[in-house]
Amino acid sequence: MWNKGAQALGSLHVNLKGALRELESKQHGTGSGGSGVDGLRSAASHHSAYQSWQRRLDLVSRECDELKDKLKKSGDAFYKTDAEISEAFHQQKTTPSKEPGTGRTAQGRGES
Repeated sequence: MWNKGAQALGSLHVNLKGALRELESKQHGTGSGGSGVDGLRSAASHHSAYQSWQRRLDLVSRECDELKDKLKKSGDAFYKTDAEISEAFHQQKTTPSKEPGTGRTAQGRGES
């Protein structure tokens, strides 16, 4: 069960990295009449949306990678007790947090 979950997260991580690469490639045409901005009123709006999705996809990708490792270790009996497994998941680094004074969610900045 743990290893299947880790494999699924690994696949999702790879797919998200591909989505980020595609999003970035579409961004290169902005401001020059490229197809990436068709229907938008301004390049600034497009760039803002691009940055928002880039942050979100990056966070989810890093979170999948972090959780994949924890699930794999749990499945491999690296963590010997339920308490150790619980502690590993409580130490999650890549979770959204509130930006001070804005009420908006900031993107976690964990290592990947």
